[in-house]
Amino acid sequence: MMGAYNGSAALAGLPDSTTAVEIRIAGDRLVLRAGSTLLGDWALSEVRLTQRGERFVLEANGEELLLRIPEGDAFWAEASAVDGRLADAVESLELATPGDARDARAHADEASTASGPRWWRFWDPTAWRAWRWRGAAWRAYRAEVQSLDACIEQRRRFLADSEESLVAAKRALAWASGVGPRHIPVGMGSSETGLATVPEVTLFEVGPGHGRVWAAVDTGEVHYTDRRMVFSGSTEIEFRFDDLTAVESRPNGLFVSVSSHLRPHLLGGDGERLHSVLESCRAVAGGGLPLDPFEADIDRLSRAAATARDRLEDLIRVRADVPAPPRS
Repeated sequence: MMGAYNGSAALAGLPDSTTAVEIRIAGDRLVLRAGSTLLGDWALSEVRLTQRGERFVLEANGEELLLRIPEGDAFWAEASAVDGRLADAVESLELATPGDARDARAHADEASTASGPRWWRFWDPTAWRAWRWRGAAWRAYRAEVQSLDACIEQRRRFLADSEESLVAAKRALAWASGVGPRHIPVGMGSSETGLATVPEVTLFEVGPGHGRVWAAVDTGEVHYTDRRMVFSGSTEIEFRFDDLTAVESRPNGLFVSVSSHLRPHLLGGDGERLHSVLESCRAVAGGGLPLDPFEADIDRLSRAAATARDRLEDLIRVRADVPAPPRS
């Protein structure tokens, strides 16, 4: 009697190792081939095999091989005819993990005392050499690609952060490009030069009278010179550059603290714009040009983004070139 059955085989717990195989019963032997490669040739009387519908668990030397045979019932019947120790019972449990395979063996062992064994045993060290190598190869492949994927994700985040910082620096440069000598509606000394105005600003103060919570007290504009920043609304509040002790761009505006005021202030509005114009005017006050604080940042951030992009592309190429182990 001789029968050949097409199916697939995979090492338990490694679905990526699945490969198409031919399972053949030749006399009293079970022969397993993947294309022209001989994977095993065993005596039926030495094989340990458990059936679950069209799936089978085959064991040797601590390795578990999952076989899927569409004509599983015909294969089982033919194998049973060769080796009478196989029982007729068939269970429907799906096998996908080593734990499932262990459960299948336990069920088979329990049933063997009542209805006879439903498995064959074999131990042939050389027959599984190829499968042992493939199992190790797939585990090494998976570890390598997972490590590369983690590095790629890290590089993507770094690139995204670099590009976001570059966009912010270019916005600051655009706002600073509007800084230059002009008339502003505040009193100035003869050696003082007006440089910029930012409209639609709300003045917030915090103090005992406001329960230590920011409270809007005025609306107006912020005018900049080469010496100071002036909020101009129903009242005027001056922030001289030499007196600044803290400046911070916030989502809701520009936090400003100066040594000449008892309480800090929040200039509500576009905090990035207010801060960029302030830094540009302070550069002019120090003898520089309005764009000086930003051009160097843009150059640095552009180079950082380009480097991050190149390294990301290199990693993606390396990941694509990792050879997967053969399936047959």
